[in-house]
Amino acid sequence: MPSGGRSLLLKFRSLDDPDQQTTIGAVIDTPDGSAIEPGITVVTVRLSFWADQAQVYATPDAKFLLWYAGQAAGQGQVLRVIDEVADSIL
Repeated sequence: MPSGGRSLLLKFRSLDDPDQQTTIGAVIDTPDGSAIEPGITVVTVRLSFWADQAQVYATPDAKFLLWYAGQAAGQGQVLRVIDEVADSIL
């Protein structure tokens, strides 16, 4: 993001009411550590969520809005989920 901040809020469709959204915080990283700049249309990132609640919403194919500085800054879709504990043991 332009400020260099890596923390964002992601808004997922609520499971209780499809007309509502659930906001979950995450840290965003690109594979090569490069900054995400305005105007980028497609980028693959790794999201590290702050709350365990994310595992309910951040499932493969789930769509979300990126929320930054009080406004929608982009959109995304979960491609896959990495279980850090299991992946680090292998």
